Amino acid sequence: MSRSNKYEEECGSCEEFYQCRGAWDTPYDVNDTEKGYCAYHKTTYWPDDSCGHHIKRGSYHGSPCYITTIVCNILGFEDNCEVLNNLRNLRDKFMQKREEYKKDLYDYDTIGPIIARILADDFNETKDKTVAETIYTNYLVPTSEQVKDNNYLGAINTYKNMTNILKETYNIKTDDEISKDYDQSIGGHGYIKTREA
Repeated sequence: MSRSNKYEEECGSCEEFYQCRGAWDTPYDVNDTEKGYCAYHKTTYWPDDSCGHHIKRGSYHGSPCYITTIVCNILGFEDNCEVLNNLRNLRDKFMQKREEYKKDLYDYDTIGPIIARILADDFNETKDKTVAETIYTNYLVPTSEQVKDNNYLGAINTYKNMTNILKETYNIKTDDEISKDYDQSIGGHGYIKTREA
């Protein structure tokens, strides 16, 4: 399902980057009185704004979280598997509560959808699980084990190494500047999540 044609070729119909109220999974929640967040430009725009990066998501409506894309969508594990639950604990109980990890969470929220889409598109085209299996075995499982051992700093270093390799592999750049509206306490979901007023 795609958004209304009301904003054809404008931000309001961009399903790859335009996130309304931070909700990736509510594509129809677009109106004229609120700005949405653009994951590409990392700022907010009115739905009738436009740019050269307008993309409709097409047939893929998977998770904007690239870790979930790897673990569930490609490798077929359940969403509540031990690895994902441990990584969520790292995010919720450690990274969200420490200012020094704000940039890491912000980067994940802004580049996560891009990496997720690349991984999913590659897998859908080739049915090759090699990349996902490599990331899972070499980074996600070790990170999960470090969290289980309460080695949060080691887990974060392993996670950062994985993220940097993916950014380099897919030539994804991140900005040093963090959006002033970014709420770290609910960050790290693969999209900019906002609190309801």
